[in-house]
Amino acid sequence: MLLLSYKNPAIPQGFCIFAGSNSFLYLVQPSVFKLLLPTAWLPSVEYFALIATAAPVTIEVVESYPKQTCRNRCYIATANKVMPLSVPVVKTDGNHTRTDRMGIAYTEPWQRNHWRTIEAAYRNSAWFIHYEDDLKHVFFERHQTLVAMNDLLIQQLARSMKLKVALEKTRIWSHSAEVSIDLRGAFEATNPLIPHDPSLFPSYFQNFADRYGFQSNLSVIDLLFNCGPEAGDYLKTLGEKLLKRLSPEVINQP
Repeated sequence: MLLLSYKNPAIPQGFCIFAGSNSFLYLVQPSVFKLLLPTAWLPSVEYFALIATAAPVTIEVVESYPKQTCRNRCYIATANKVMPLSVPVVKTDGNHTRTDRMGIAYTEPWQRNHWRTIEAAYRNSAWFIHYEDDLKHVFFERHQTLVAMNDLLIQQLARSMKLKVALEKTRIWSHSAEVSIDLRGAFEATNPLIPHDPSLFPSYFQNFADRYGFQSNLSVIDLLFNCGPEAGDYLKTLGEKLLKRLSPEVINQP
């Protein structure tokens, strides 16, 4: 399915054209795009903006798990630099383990260590204390699978930001989705399908911006701890911008 992103005066404002395989054209509002995304641990602002704006959202869980992605990694702003945090995972079925069967390693106290890093980075943020306990409760649970943990963290973050997020999961693997905008590879740090555009992200207060400037598109916890109740509106506005800018190269799958 191909999204045609050009402007046409005959198309109502706020709508885009979908060209289906049956040669019919469909007018679709961005708010009803069905997205296909990877699972994500403490997702980026961009990721959360999309799931907060589009409905419904399907999460890919039956793929062969790819390493070093947003599935088990996030980025936060610390005193010295932007730092990645990652969850140690266990491939229960070897190198071809499906994402929904990826376990979590607890041989090292990664939860304690990561939380100390998060606390050091955001303790002085205006809203950290307000949201700390709810997030910490989910963060320190002993989850059996990566997907289960990611789901619970996303739902808790959505509640904190007063957002309704409806997530479905894939049941079979498909190279191309007939009714979805396929963004499974859109959040790769080294080769993103959606080029990062800092101009889309209005700046907000960050603790260490005086040292190395505003850092856009970090983990959504950066937005939550710094903006509090305003985070939800920020994400909705950003989500609408992102959906309108999705290019045919992102949508059209071979």
